[in-house]
Amino acid sequence: MGIELIAKQENLIGVMEANRIHFWGTGDRNDIALSYEEYADILSVLNDERLSRTTMMKFKNLWETNFFGMTYVPFYTFLPSVFLTYLAMGKAQRSHAGYRPQWTYMSVIWPMTMWFAYTLPLPRRLYTEIVSDKTDDGSYVRQRIKQSLPGLWRRLSRQLLNKGYRFPEINEVTEDRTQFPTDFISKH
Repeated sequence: MGIELIAKQENLIGVMEANRIHFWGTGDRNDIALSYEEYADILSVLNDERLSRTTMMKFKNLWETNFFGMTYVPFYTFLPSVFLTYLAMGKAQRSHAGYRPQWTYMSVIWPMTMWFAYTLPLPRRLYTEIVSDKTDDGSYVRQRIKQSLPGLWRRLSRQLLNKGYRFPEINEVTEDRTQFPTDFISKH
């Protein structure tokens, strides 16, 4: 009885690990990291008619994951911003009289912590699958990012090279070619 229970538990753990690997909302250090802001910038330069159904489904799943992540940012940044507010107020908190300046500080600190959370790069498996796709879709996405968002592409191409991907669009792949910078003002 005990051996069968242990075997079932090991099987269940194996199934859970297999599902974690295939779940598109997760990511680890081997995946490309982008922030919610950069994701929105990428969406603004792509043309949906150029993408296949498979890539469109990947973007749909990515939108779902990022939508819920962006929705919850105000909730999971509330407590750190309250802590930072108390830290910024210092000794100004005197009983109940200190609540008036606390909300003033909070009205500045909470948006700053939300901005930090929105611009924090998060690794996602779907970012890696979309950008490192070897089909025409991946080439189109890489070309559009390189042409329209050169500052973002500089960081993305470095991440792709560090992860072991080599594409002709990557900035660091300069085999006997002269590379000129394509951006004068970097947003990132």
